[in-house]
Amino acid sequence: MAKKPNIEDFRKILRKSGGNLTKVAATFKVARKTVYQWAKEDVEFKDAISDERGALVDECLVSARVLALGILKRIKMEFRGLA
Repeated sequence: MAKKPNIEDFRKILRKSGGNLTKVAATFKVARKTVYQWAKEDVEFKDAISDERGALVDECLVSARVLALGILKRIKMEFRGLA
């Protein structure tokens, strides 16, 4: 098995890749299966992946809210004849 990176480097690459484990694996020049194995064997790696996925969900929710509010604002303006 490839040498496992330290957790700080793993988190940094995970963040840069937006949580995409295929990109993480490519960066460390290992198979995606290896990244999953690291997570299975080391709770810090598992938590890092979970944290990044949670952050991604949070970003999606914020974007959806902004979009929804923007659409609602636009509809209200059209209803009032302001658009």
